[in-house]
Amino acid sequence: MKYAVFGLAFVLGVPLMAAGAALYPKVRAWLLTLLLATPVLGAGVKLNFVSMETYRGPDRGFEVTLADLVAWALLASLLVRDRGRLRWLPANSMWMLLFFLVSLVSAWGAPVGLLAAFTLWKMVRMYLVFWVVANLVRTGVDLRAVWRGLLVIGLAMLGYVLKQKYLDGYYRINGPFDHSNTIPLYLNAVIPVLLTWLLADPALSAWKRVVSLAAVFAMLFAVQATFSRAGLLLGVLGFLGALGLANVRVRSARVVVVTGLVLVTLVVGGLKAAPRILERIRTAPPASEAARDEFNHAASLMAADHPLTGVGINSFSYVLTATKAYNRHITVMQNEKQAGVCHHIYRLTLAELGWPGLVVFLVVIGRFFWLAALGSLKGRSLESLLLGGYALGFLCVHLQGLLEWAFRITPVTLQFCIAAGVVVGLRDLVRAGRVTPLCPPPVAPADPDEPPPLPAPGAP
Repeated sequence: MKYAVFGLAFVLGVPLMAAGAALYPKVRAWLLTLLLATPVLGAGVKLNFVSMETYRGPDRGFEVTLADLVAWALLASLLVRDRGRLRWLPANSMWMLLFFLVSLVSAWGAPVGLLAAFTLWKMVRMYLVFWVVANLVRTGVDLRAVWRGLLVIGLAMLGYVLKQKYLDGYYRINGPFDHSNTIPLYLNAVIPVLLTWLLADPALSAWKRVVSLAAVFAMLFAVQATFSRAGLLLGVLGFLGALGLANVRVRSARVVVVTGLVLVTLVVGGLKAAPRILERIRTAPPASEAARDEFNHAASLMAADHPLTGVGINSFSYVLTATKAYNRHITVMQNEKQAGVCHHIYRLTLAELGWPGLVVFLVVIGRFFWLAALGSLKGRSLESLLLGGYALGFLCVHLQGLLEWAFRITPVTLQFCIAAGVVVGLRDLVRAGRVTPLCPPPVAPADPDEPPPLPAPGAP
């Protein structure tokens, strides 16, 4: 049945979306909104071909999601409507290609080639999403589409929090994802962006600012409801960083007033949540930290034995389970039939791809951060301020990678690739001078000695 639904969506849905996006700019903008929102709205709308669901690694099949269908439709619309204005290799594409080639080399020596192929397929899909979003933004899609997508994410997460926390009685919510630790990585990337947007965009009405602020606090509330200590700390730091950025770059009474209200709300909410957060810190199980250390040590052993190519992309869990030399020190999780994954995205990358893979990975994510941070310093426009928000979001995600591997989970990877595409597109707009001023240009006072303008021909 699911294959029939997918076939129908592919044969009918994708062409209809592509035609609508090619003919009507508003349809294209709403499809971009849908693309941003699919990880939180359509987490269950996916199909795994040749699935291996019992595997504990990040990728368990040749996955196709609702986001892919939307991206394919938008790609077709771009090729039909904007072929002459496309940038065929958006910024950082060559480094992304090099990372794919390094992963391909590691896959050649992987113990189970199928597992590696799952991740290689995902890399192709994620690059396509990045390419589509970058070209949509640079060719002039309505940026409110991105704002709407972020808004949907925040409000949808509020619904998950209220249901899971107060109706289902969850202690640590997981939202639409498999694990609660995915939520901070997913939301911290965009909290600073939406907060910067509502403070800086002169075109937002008062009610849109209120709804945007509600969505921001909903995201923070969702992060807090996971009781991820690092996630909450980074979420608050990104939040405060966005406030500071807006107040430095946009000096207006509105920003000052909104900042004051936001800080008061944050303090009140923090005081209310403090007892449970402190209780979580006090009672956090030591076994969790011990398991993290055991996995990290296993990653170091793999990297020492395979410094150039690693053990193979998406192969850490399999190798740790099957190789005695790497699991003999495991005690906390020794009773599990299938080993887990190293809780450190950089050690995991080193173990699976070797030192060349880690270096290229750091260059790829570092360049996106650099593009956002550098672009935020160029002029005073909404686009440059949003680049600053994305830089803060990237920083939060990369720092949390020291404690988590969830960057490799499809919703988080998708979130990052969409954000990277928006950053590259915004950077191109800033460089071309196609930007939105933070305030309307001043109107010069009329000169009393200057004669009034002549009436237009035919005017009474």
